[in-house]
Amino acid sequence: MGRKTRLSSGWIAISVVAWLLLCAPTLAGALTCRVQPDRVIIGISYHGARITLDGEYSVGQDLIVEILSPPEKTELKYKGKVAGFLWMKLGSMTFENLPSIYMLFSTRPLDALLEPAVQAQQEIGYPALKAKAVIHSQKKGFDRHRWINEFFRFKEKEALYVVRPESIRAEKGHYHLDIDWPYQAPPGEYTVKVLAVENGLVKDRTHHRILVADDGLIRDLSRLARNRPALYGLLAIVVAIAVGIGVGVVFKRAGGH
Repeated sequence: MGRKTRLSSGWIAISVVAWLLLCAPTLAGALTCRVQPDRVIIGISYHGARITLDGEYSVGQDLIVEILSPPEKTELKYKGKVAGFLWMKLGSMTFENLPSIYMLFSTRPLDALLEPAVQAQQEIGYPALKAKAVIHSQKKGFDRHRWINEFFRFKEKEALYVVRPESIRAEKGHYHLDIDWPYQAPPGEYTVKVLAVENGLVKDRTHHRILVADDGLIRDLSRLARNRPALYGLLAIVVAIAVGIGVGVVFKRAGGH
């Protein structure tokens, strides 16, 4: 009887240890990330998408979510006054080493979570992006600070750069974030970074991706516009004329009743 009791106690102890080992990541609140949908298709009626992020985290931590594309080159035209009163395009500026889309979400304001030095080290937030930016301009003696800010304002107006503090709902080890994906975002692969922050330091991180792709018709039209612009323009004129004729016929019939 005593031997059976000892054996039973031993198996119980082994089972408890095994359960603890298997469940340790869960108890510790391992950081996870799910994206739904993680594939967005651009079709004829496309006007953006609604994307949901959720996952698990360790209770007591704050969260930061970054969504961005790889760095690229963007060329913009700038205007100025000629002869003191005429506004005209005076030249172009090229911005390099900046993503086409950048979104930042957090449970609290970024400065309340990380010191500026840590933000710079982790390359998080607008200041870190601006520090890496390279600008080429035909304008002599241009003000870098002014034009980099103008670039960010332009991106925000297009809904391609977004900063939304206190937008992540986090409770009891589970977080949730709803994102209005902008229709202006071009096709490509976008990185989703999730960071867990505690005591001013990044304690854990995970990542996912969002793929944005054209459907067959949109892809073919885009390819035609790039490779054969004259033919694309001719087709656009034909379609416009056809639509105009169709609308005229409809109104004509409506007026006849």
